[in-house]
Amino acid sequence: MDLAELDRNLWRTGLGIQGKARYEGRLEVDGPHLNLRGHLAGTAGLFDGVAVPEYSGDLAWDQQGLTLAGLHVHTLDGDGDIDFAVPPAPAPTRLSAVFRGVDAEGLTRAIFDLGEMGIASSVTGSTTLTWPRGRTRALSGKIVCTLEEKSDGRAPVRGRLSWRATNGLQ
Repeated sequence: MDLAELDRNLWRTGLGIQGKARYEGRLEVDGPHLNLRGHLAGTAGLFDGVAVPEYSGDLAWDQQGLTLAGLHVHTLDGDGDIDFAVPPAPAPTRLSAVFRGVDAEGLTRAIFDLGEMGIASSVTGSTTLTWPRGRTRALSGKIVCTLEEKSDGRAPVRGRLSWRATNGLQ
């Protein structure tokens, strides 16, 4: 499956999802309605500009929107388990994740759309986020994580982080 084609024409997440995937499951056509339910696994993924070399999880797409459940990803030098739902507007997009050993700077840049910071840390933690479809600046949710120092030429950082926002206000 070409995930970019699916995202552009069916899912319409606005997150530029790409990748080469295998899909094992059902495809149902009921009049004008198309339903997908099954397991997705692939390589060479891209999610909102972040490279995801390997991913695998359950996919559902129907009138209730897109759901990726139990999505295991290898990305940013670590791995994570994600549940992601993009229901039809006006319902908010939802993401919850547990991540382990992920590059802290890469994750921070991806979530907050920031530039280079020079942070040398791996991060382990969890997040629950929601946002109105197409309006990521109105993010609500929390991130709780622990940072461990890395030695790679950037400034090492260690500690705990707890972050919250409601409708984009921190």
